[in-house]
Amino acid sequence: MTSRNAKGSDLFCANDNETIFFGVQSKGLTKRDPVGLGTNLANLRSDWWIITIKAKTDAPVCFIMTL
Repeated sequence: MTSRNAKGSDLFCANDNETIFFGVQSKGLTKRDPVGLGTNLANLRSDWWIITIKAKTDAPVCFIMTL
C-alpha cells in the first residue's frame, strides 16, 4: 500500500511469481459527484480503478474500471 495522497496507485498487486503486476487506484466519495480522472487517459498511473460512492453510508456502491 502507498502513503495517503501519494501520486499514482494506492495498491500494487502481483502474483506469487511476480510475473503479473498492476496498480490499483481507489477513490471514495461521500456524495455522488464526478470523479476527476483528468482529460487524458495516457496520464493515468493505474491499470485498475475502484470508485466507491456513498462511502460513509450503510449502502456504499463500488464500480471497478480498467483502462
